[in-house]
Amino acid sequence: MKRARDIRDQLLGLLNKIGVELTSNPNDFDAIKKAILAGFFPHSAKLQKNGSYRRVKEPQTVYVHPNSGLFGASPSKWLVYHELVLTTKEYMRHTTEMKPEWLIEIAPHYYKLKDIEDSRPKKSQRSSERASTSKVDTNKKTRTWKVDTSKKTRTSKVDTSKKTRTSKVDTSKKAKR
Repeated sequence: MKRARDIRDQLLGLLNKIGVELTSNPNDFDAIKKAILAGFFPHSAKLQKNGSYRRVKEPQTVYVHPNSGLFGASPSKWLVYHELVLTTKEYMRHTTEMKPEWLIEIAPHYYKLKDIEDSRPKKSQRSSERASTSKVDTNKKTRTWKVDTSKKTRTSKVDTSKKTRTSKVDTSKKAKR
């Protein structure tokens, strides 16, 4: 707590030095949380059904650290944290609650609306998306690989709509060092 007071005093001194008037509302916790999020926006995580958290931009499962004030409390759906600590699991330390819309408000260059929306569509939507994606992929590019083990050569063919490239590589020669 002493360190926090020292930092506050330093900030007050700097504000007075440059002539900025200090105005604050001590009951506005959202402003404080937004300020924290502005500094640590890449460190956000969303609650999963099993009680763990999933980082928003990276596919990593993390947990609230047992020493945290949020540990064991009713879980918050969205958290921002200062650091990750690896022990038996990957734990978030120094966590606080946040609202997902703050991510887009504070860091629109980093987060998009699709990042904070529910990322798992229903089964029927996923299967139709897969079918349409595979059609698009097959129309754009075709790749075939053929390995002939008897001749020890590998043939690859890349066929785009206008270009065809075929190459043969002799794999029987040993690489020189």
